Amino acid sequence: MEERYFMNKYYWLIIGILWHILIFFQSSLPGEASASQSGFIVDYIYPVISNMGLGLSLEQTAFIIRKLAHFTEYFILGAIFYQVYRKYFQNKQLALILITHGLLTAILDETLQSFIPNRSGELRDVAIDTLGVITAYALCTIGRIVYERKRQKTTISN
Repeated sequence: MEERYFMNKYYWLIIGILWHILIFFQSSLPGEASASQSGFIVDYIYPVISNMGLGLSLEQTAFIIRKLAHFTEYFILGAIFYQVYRKYFQNKQLALILITHGLLTAILDETLQSFIPNRSGELRDVAIDTLGVITAYALCTIGRIVYERKRQKTTISN
């Protein structure tokens, strides 16, 4: 019973810590390795995008893919830590804590990158990362409100 309680209480926190490790591992990769990762995805997606007639060059597509990766990485971070913090904070406090957590993580992430060969820390990436966290907060909050309203309707009708 204690093991189940531990997992219920700490599940999202453990996932969040592992996600932080992944973020900082990605930041610690030299420029060539990082470019290789995004290059693999670009090589797969670029033919699809070029067939859509959007007129994007390979370099533009690579740039968009890298920025979407930043956004997605931090969207997931925001969604995970939304689950952690919602047990302890409500509404405005939850938003403030979650966004601050994402912002500080992004600053640390970009600072770390600035010390890695052929990498740079960019303020633009901090903004994109933070936007990912804000979007996660908004969608998780909307999802929670919809879920609670459906639950109330079910309870009332029973």
